[in-house]
Amino acid sequence: MKKRSTQEVASRAIVLNCVVAASFDVPRKSLIQWLEKEGLWSSVSPWESDYLQAKRPRKKDNIEANQSAEAAATLAWSLGLIPELPHASSPTDLELLVKVLPRIESPTALFVKNAKLRPDSEVNAFNNSIYEMHWSVRDAYLNGREPPDDLHPVVVYQRHRAANWLYPEIVGDLPWDDVTTDT
Repeated sequence: MKKRSTQEVASRAIVLNCVVAASFDVPRKSLIQWLEKEGLWSSVSPWESDYLQAKRPRKKDNIEANQSAEAAATLAWSLGLIPELPHASSPTDLELLVKVLPRIESPTALFVKNAKLRPDSEVNAFNNSIYEMHWSVRDAYLNGREPPDDLHPVVVYQRHRAANWLYPEIVGDLPWDDVTTDT
């Protein structure tokens, strides 16, 4: 199965990192200027663009932006920057992203150019695993039960979304905002 290019994945991880940073009140204008300067603004989705350009984002949008950290962590893992994702029972430590992704306002060209994706076998195994986790979370919700294994629904959803985005053949070559997580 064909994966997205390493450059697409690295760029998406950087953009998601900026979206998460904005949810922690990093000045949006400086994030936008940096993404433009680094030639990454074209990788920003319409929702992300609206969010980053909003003068006062809605609370709901701040929460969604913050939760994007799980998708960013998944992409960082797919690039081999994180040896192993923590169990999906709790959110990823944001300090981990700070350590492995380019610092905001620093050059990104070498990071993007030197990015390497994990072997297909590892990414496929992760995709199958997160699909099964997401199915079990949805099944529990539909049947009025708690998620099994203490799975955190948002963590599972964001990781599944990123995993599906990695493989355009799974959900179609959809832009980030439209990636589905069917189970």
